[in-house]
Amino acid sequence: MNSKTALSNTLGFDSGELNSYQYQAGVFRRAIYSVDDKYFCLGKRAPKSEGMNHLSELVWDLYTDQFWAEKANTKIWVAKIK
Repeated sequence: MNSKTALSNTLGFDSGELNSYQYQAGVFRRAIYSVDDKYFCLGKRAPKSEGMNHLSELVWDLYTDQFWAEKANTKIWVAKIK
């Protein structure tokens, strides 16, 4: 299982469907997904918000559901829109 599949399973999406939620594809070092009023990112460490322009004020926290992320050996991070 890869990290993208872990996030899609956690959010209840088909992994192909998750692509349509990617926020400004290719702009950030790691893919950021915008779903409802939250941003999601995957990786061992929280994303660094500096350099994200209008996203620089986001505070990233571990998402409460890490079940699938653990199987993919990654972590799911979430930030809410203020």
